[in-house]
Amino acid sequence: MNRARSRVGFTLIELLVVIAIIAILAAILFPVFGQAREHAKMVSCLSNLGQLGRAMRMYVDDWNGFLPNGTSSPGNYAGCFAQGVTGCNVRKGTLYPYIKNAAIFLCPCDKNVPAIQLRGTLEQQKAYPLSYSMNIKVERRNQDTMAKPRSLPPKNRRISKICLLLHEGRKKITDSEFNPWHWDPGDDYLNDVHYDGTTLLYCDLHARWQSGREIDAAIKRGEFDPDVAQP
Repeated sequence: MNRARSRVGFTLIELLVVIAIIAILAAILFPVFGQAREHAKMVSCLSNLGQLGRAMRMYVDDWNGFLPNGTSSPGNYAGCFAQGVTGCNVRKGTLYPYIKNAAIFLCPCDKNVPAIQLRGTLEQQKAYPLSYSMNIKVERRNQDTMAKPRSLPPKNRRISKICLLLHEGRKKITDSEFNPWHWDPGDDYLNDVHYDGTTLLYCDLHARWQSGREIDAAIKRGEFDPDVAQP
């Protein structure tokens, strides 16, 4: 009488089938995980902008309604006193006392990524602490009326349309200021910061993502410049 022998383990073919299935699942799921990770970074970036907006509002309330300086000079919102990687210390910026967290000034996707347009060593470029540039057209204006000191308000008061801070691409950022008139969509300006666009904070303090095409259209319409009359 023959005894049936129980089979132990896998055959080579079965093992290869299992490996193939795992490889197929990995190929399907890894891009999904990557997209989820990038989306989480964008959400964190929007959170940073929201917190900077609240700090900006507190600063404005303390300074008679006027926004801080955006150019690389004393009184700069992000502590940038000169162009170059060594010219920026967010802890010395006018907003820092209202936040007291240097990490808020840097998007997670910019960590250890060199700001290649800035003077300095590779390590200094990687350590550049700023992701967000201020719209040069709104610095030192009244946040609500867009009026300059001792001047009448401009005709354009649609502050929900006027950019206050913009997340510049790591390959492009040179200092703490963003000049809409220097915008060139064909110059790889955004460098796909977040997908095919970037995040912005507006003067009414709402933050959102916009595509490069939408930003280009807004700049051409003059929406980011308070002195350009809007319908």
